[in-house]
Amino acid sequence: MGRCSSCGVDLPGHEELCQKCARYGALAAPQDSFRHSWTTYIYLPLCILLSYVFVTYVPAPVAVGVLLVGLVVI
Repeated sequence: MGRCSSCGVDLPGHEELCQKCARYGALAAPQDSFRHSWTTYIYLPLCILLSYVFVTYVPAPVAVGVLLVGLVVI
């Protein structure tokens, strides 16, 4: 004999949820998967800034070497 993992009601058998909780779970709306912290929104401008600095201030032979190594790794 088990108990409902949601409300604690005794269940006959090895079920994990009672009928009431299982029905409520089926009717519940899916959660929004587009929740991000503020650091997620900082990532894109940071990548753009680092790319600009890399292209502008790094000597050409070093940039070519780093890009080739990155290409091989990818």
